[in-house]
Amino acid sequence: MKKNEKQLPDFIIVGAAKAGTTSLYQYLKQHPEIYFPPIKEVNFFCTDIQPENFRAEYAKSVYLDVDDFISSGMKHEVFHGFVKTIDQYEKIFEPAGPKKILGELSNTYLYSETAAKKIYETLPGAKIIMVLRNPFDRAFSHYKMDYNNGLVNGDFITELKNDMSKTERGWGISNLYFELGLYSKQVKRYYESFPRNQLLILFYDEWKKDQQIFFKTICSFIGADPDFRFDFSTRHNESKSRSPIILFLKKQKKLFGFLSRLLSKKIKSRLMKLFSSNKKLPEITPEERKQVIELYRHDIVELSELLKTDLSHWLI
Repeated sequence: MKKNEKQLPDFIIVGAAKAGTTSLYQYLKQHPEIYFPPIKEVNFFCTDIQPENFRAEYAKSVYLDVDDFISSGMKHEVFHGFVKTIDQYEKIFEPAGPKKILGELSNTYLYSETAAKKIYETLPGAKIIMVLRNPFDRAFSHYKMDYNNGLVNGDFITELKNDMSKTERGWGISNLYFELGLYSKQVKRYYESFPRNQLLILFYDEWKKDQQIFFKTICSFIGADPDFRFDFSTRHNESKSRSPIILFLKKQKKLFGFLSRLLSKKIKSRLMKLFSSNKKLPEITPEERKQVIELYRHDIVELSELLKTDLSHWLI
């Protein structure tokens, strides 16, 4: 048995949303020393984010009967799940074996006001990884995902303003295009809960500059072999316009899940390419970009001071 007798995570990736976390999950799973549970986003520690409060369409898209999934052997990978009990949480890590470095990833943990403290209370020795992306680029990528999935129809500025003006706002309730990029308070919660040597804060731009170095940094931080060579040939969770066929299938969750398990990764990739196109992705003007960046200015300055890192390039 490994040092962690209860088979709980050695490290947790806490976000940010739309900062490459799906790819991070898929690539790190290639490493023979690293284990992730088959639920990509576990959402165990975000006790202030409750699925029963979600808008109906989003609640349906993230619903998973966790007990049934566990009892059926966890034979396939699912994107979302809200694990509620410590017993469930321990069980999803049981297949890891005694020599694995255990990790989990949940984007809710960065936005959640309770997650940092809850993680430390349960796993005081856990290492925390976060990837931060230029907040404008993060918001626009988030919007494009919703646009491609048929969840919004207006231009970015219109949808951003509409979302910010909603009376009821929160994870699964509104889209949070703006709020999810307000990193300073989110990061500060982890600074207040964890020793600095247990925190690794990376930037999306670093990933795009040199993938191998980016992943080598993560491996060194969590104690995995840093010289493992990852295969980055498969792209994950790209923003592409989807055909009505793909949008329909994604809304039929059980059917979509069945087809996903039935088809090989190669065939699924080919089908998604066949029914996808980059041609209709919405664009934004430089003036509109500057308008949104100004909304983030104060928070970017605060984050820069907190991290002691020059983030002036985010203000351009």
